[in-house]
Amino acid sequence: MEIQKKPSIAQKVNDAYTKLGVATTVAGLAVLSSAAHAEGDLDVTAFTSGLTSVTANAKLIFGGALVVIALFVAWRYTKRGANSA
Repeated sequence: MEIQKKPSIAQKVNDAYTKLGVATTVAGLAVLSSAAHAEGDLDVTAFTSGLTSVTANAKLIFGGALVVIALFVAWRYTKRGANSA
């Protein structure tokens, strides 16, 4: 005979969120795949015309964030080196 512990509340919640996550992922992929296989007759130029400026702005913001992060990391390593000497 095998003794099994009852699942705790945390395990039950975790299992519920896991099942919900899987269901959400499957539903999202189903929606995306149906949109990806839609015919090309849809006129989406109104939505895509502004993407060039958005991508340029996003690249600028991302590049600026990388520079700030690099400066922060360099400062931390400089301080660490100065404190250990």
